[in-house]
Amino acid sequence: MSPEEFGRQLKLLRHRLDINLRELSRRSGVAASSLSAIETGKTSPTLATVNKLLEALGVDFASFFAGGADGAAGQVFTADRMRKVEDQHRTYKFLLPVRDDIKVEMLHEVIQPTETDSEWEKHPYDLAGWLVSGDAMRLEIQEVGRWDLRPGDAWYIKAGQLHRATNTGAVPMEIITVILPSR
Repeated sequence: MSPEEFGRQLKLLRHRLDINLRELSRRSGVAASSLSAIETGKTSPTLATVNKLLEALGVDFASFFAGGADGAAGQVFTADRMRKVEDQHRTYKFLLPVRDDIKVEMLHEVIQPTETDSEWEKHPYDLAGWLVSGDAMRLEIQEVGRWDLRPGDAWYIKAGQLHRATNTGAVPMEIITVILPSR
């Protein structure tokens, strides 16, 4: 989805929910001036910022980007049907479709080594992750701790915990993330 299309869709959703720009700014923690630039397609937000905006609007990330690909029947999901969104530092591929009978979300994330200062995130759901490949990852959970992880290491973050993951290596880092319950 282009920045212009994302901006149009975000503005349409905000209007449909009868939320003004200042209220969305208050709920999401994103400056109103930044929101205006995002809605007009003048800037491309990071995926972390997109997630903050969608959570503030009560819409889950996966469903927003569904684009008609969701609802795949069966229990096997081929790679050509998986949705992908990205910014300059991160790529998220949704491995499972959004359906009522699937109780988790699973993502394949790639984080480039160019992202040196990850944004802090907080979610209304638990998430678990596994570092598949890369050199190293720094995981920080506010008021809990900071860890330097290597491929093969896993983690669990409870709903509401402020956290961030940063690629501290020199090559792209791949993560599998599971979200429970599904948004």
